[in-house]
Amino acid sequence: DQACYFIFLGQFLQFFPQNNIPVLAEKYKVYAMDLLGFGWSEKALIEYEPSIWKDQVADFIRDVVQDKAVLVGNR
Repeated sequence: DQACYFIFLGQFLQFFPQNNIPVLAEKYKVYAMDLLGFGWSEKALIEYEPSIWKDQVADFIRDVVQDKAVLVGNR
């Protein structure tokens, strides 16, 4: 039986019905990431590039999840 991790990303969280996360969490490990510059996080005074978010997600998976994960977001 392999664990399944769902990671909800950035602005997607503003539109995804929040009551879905507790339902998924009954069976899966669920994380909700507020990516730098999106959602409720502070807006850093930097030039935003896709590599910033790629690195943020990769670091989170490596340091926190420590396993394969399903990423859910929008573009």
